[in-house]
Order: sequence, then C-alpha cells, then structure tokens
Amino acid sequence: MLTAFFAENFTIQQIAKILNASYQGFNTDTFLNACRTQQLPLNQAYKQFSTGMKAKLKLLVAMSHQAQFLLLDEPTSGLDVVVRQSVLAMLQDYLDQDSGRSVLLSSHISTDLETLCDRIMVLDQARSACKRPSMTFKPTTQR
Repeated sequence: MLTAFFAENFTIQQIAKILNASYQGFNTDTFLNACRTQQLPLNQAYKQFSTGMKAKLKLLVAMSHQAQFLLLDEPTSGLDVVVRQSVLAMLQDYLDQDSGRSVLLSSHISTDLETLCDRIMVLDQARSACKRPSMTFKPTTQR
C-alpha cells in the first residue's frame, strides 16, 4: 500500500515548486489558493496531514495541471463522510469548469459513483458484468 505521496517532510509550498518545474500548465497561485480553500496548511510537513488532508492534496495535485482526463483509483476510500463529500464536490467542480474533461475512477462506494458519474461499469474478475447510465444503476447483491 502506498503510504506517502511526496517526501514526508515536504510542505505544500515545496510541493508547489516541484509541480511548477514539472508541469507546463501549472499555476502556483491557483494551486496554493485551492489548498487554502480546502484549509490545507501550506507550511506543515506532509507526514503530519490527516488521511483526509492527504486525499485532498493528492486530488488538487492531479487537477493542478488542468488535464482533460483524470484516472483515479479509489479517491474516496478510507475517508469519513464529510471529507468524501468534499472530494466529490472538488471533482464535480473540476468537471464543471470544462465540458471537455473526463474522469475515470474506480470505487467500491456505489453512492459516490451515482453522485458523480454519467456511466457506471461493474467488473467481475476483470470482465464487464454490467454497464449502464448511472441514473438507471441500482446495485443488487447476489451470492
């Protein structure tokens, strides 16, 4: 399991410098303002962040270079309800800013999928078991 996203002693200020040097479309001011909006401490070491703070920072980093496509694996896994809703709202805002953007995400939390997704595909042993618009998706349990 991946436990660190950046060097544990890095602060958001330091991470912003790395991102600025790495991504042509990165805007430091926009990124830092988004971090402030999410109430992330800019000068605190990453290792001191809560699980929710780390999740928000990871998502802000993913969105920071304005990619048209994001691939996210379990972005809300292990988060409490409040932080999960915040992360989903961040994703929805990101999608709403540009109609050309798409997000492909995996999740075991069907309510997250129903909230955010246009289409849902269920995989069973790496094969498509069900694919439909999210508004018609009603999970059932079969054993």
